[in-house]
Amino acid sequence: MELDIEGQLADQAYPILASLAVPRPIALVTTIGPGGKVNAAPFSFFNVLGADPPIVAVAPGDRGDGTPKDTARNIRLTHEFVVNLVDEDLAEAMNNSIQRKSGCTGNACFSLAVWRRRIGIVGPEIGLN
Repeated sequence: MELDIEGQLADQAYPILASLAVPRPIALVTTIGPGGKVNAAPFSFFNVLGADPPIVAVAPGDRGDGTPKDTARNIRLTHEFVVNLVDEDLAEAMNNSIQRKSGCTGNACFSLAVWRRRIGIVGPEIGLN
């Protein structure tokens, strides 16, 4: 089967691509931005590309005006990020408790999550209370 997702099916490209690999795990990528603000953003498009050297890819994209989203900006500034795999408990917190918290920016900050600094890693790891 051949599908032209740049031509007549361009408006359906996302659902077609998203259905190629299922089930898709969700990565909750955390970074630290300017001023030490925590950014947390969910990604369904991420993957491991290699083990030696270890390579993980996320695709934050850009805003409508072409400026980088917070995750991309922070990774470019610090060269560090943490991929938190979303299990059922964290998914529930992510879906039901997304709210802005003081000191957090970006797509999501989670009221049920605690930010735990990892030794040698700038971005925080997420765990539930």
